Amino acid sequence: MEPQGATRVEAHRSALGFLARREYSACELGRRLGRKYPNLSQETVSAVVAQLTEDGLQSDRRFSESRIRNRLGKGYGPVYIRQDLVARGIDPTSAAQMLNEIVAEEDIDWLAHARQLVERRHPHAADDRHSWQRAARYLQNRGFPSDIVARALGR
Repeated sequence: MEPQGATRVEAHRSALGFLARREYSACELGRRLGRKYPNLSQETVSAVVAQLTEDGLQSDRRFSESRIRNRLGKGYGPVYIRQDLVARGIDPTSAAQMLNEIVAEEDIDWLAHARQLVERRHPHAADDRHSWQRAARYLQNRGFPSDIVARALGR
């Protein structure tokens, strides 16, 4: 029996409000509902999320596509994007698969992407060792693998 004040209907209504503003993964949506309605059982929260998924209002695939495109636009690399999706409750295999699909669809060249970031943020990276190291740390923090970092910086 659910506590007074928070019902499944209210949780469903709140979840619809969350989804109206942006996409959420099922895991994120469940966490958010759990925080808003701490007295609701986990089973009720899971049932609300499952119903929204079944109705097509919540989709991990849509969430992943949106998140990947957003992160690509902000200059993040493949390692960061995959880890970000996994941290938000997307299965690691699905995250890698979705990333690969979008990279192929958009014809993304990670090396060119990294070089553009370096040119924009660290145009003098080749001038001295300190600038090169700063640029390398910047790319690594952005989620680019070390081989791409080295090639983008000319080493």
